[in-house]
Amino acid sequence: MTLIDAIGGPQGDLLGLSRLLGGALAEDRGEARRKLIARFQNPGLLRESLRRLRGAGYRAVLTLGEGRLFEALGRHPASDLPVPLPVVPNLQGFMREAVEFGMLGAGLRRAWRVGPLALAGLSLRGVGRLPALARREFPAMVQSFIELELADFIRYDPPVVFLQAQMTDLALAFNNPRILEAFFAAVRARTGGAAGLLTANFGALGAALKSWGLETEAVIAPFNAAGEQMRPDREQCLHAAKACEFPIWADRLGRPDPPDAADRSVMDQGGLAGAVREDQGLWLGP
Repeated sequence: MTLIDAIGGPQGDLLGLSRLLGGALAEDRGEARRKLIARFQNPGLLRESLRRLRGAGYRAVLTLGEGRLFEALGRHPASDLPVPLPVVPNLQGFMREAVEFGMLGAGLRRAWRVGPLALAGLSLRGVGRLPALARREFPAMVQSFIELELADFIRYDPPVVFLQAQMTDLALAFNNPRILEAFFAAVRARTGGAAGLLTANFGALGAALKSWGLETEAVIAPFNAAGEQMRPDREQCLHAAKACEFPIWADRLGRPDPPDAADRSVMDQGGLAGAVREDQGLWLGP
């Protein structure tokens, strides 16, 4: 089974929850927004939505590691729910918990979720990185943080893990492959899944990976008819996409509407697998 077969839903699309869980909802203040906020605050209602969307053919959901999500999914994988695909590291979520509970409290909440056995394993694996951590080397810190987050997801056996776009693009901006190397190493160490990248600089990604001797197994990047946030421009992104052997999904950037015919046409031109669906109507349902 290919990765597209494993996680793709209707029209090859991928269900998206990461921005919605982080609070990135549409700007309207109407009844739909209020219902959606209520649904994502209630693990029981969120589980109902996930079950309905799995029944509609969405096999997997792209998501950040949030306490509400894990409550909704339950302690064990369920065949009637989409498989969660981690987006790591969830720095925003950690900072929200730090504001609410303090830095120590936020760390303790993470430790409680992953459990003592997972923490012990992380500690053993981290021994070799102690000198780098003592020097506060960023890649070593990133790898340790990602490994801690992935401990939440291991029970669901995610077929792919994605690096947050901010981290991918930081590596591109500073020409620093060590950030991506740390991510790939963390995914290999903690999961049996593929390693994928989110990026807002797709045009530069392929060349950088080739020069660094690195390979990704999936990418999520902006692709739309208007060319919004397709860097450096739409034509160069489409040209680069056609040369890629890994599957690509169009990042809808939190848009509340589904892809229209013009967007689908652009995705077809680039040979994309589908789009990441975060639109509110899909989540609210009939």
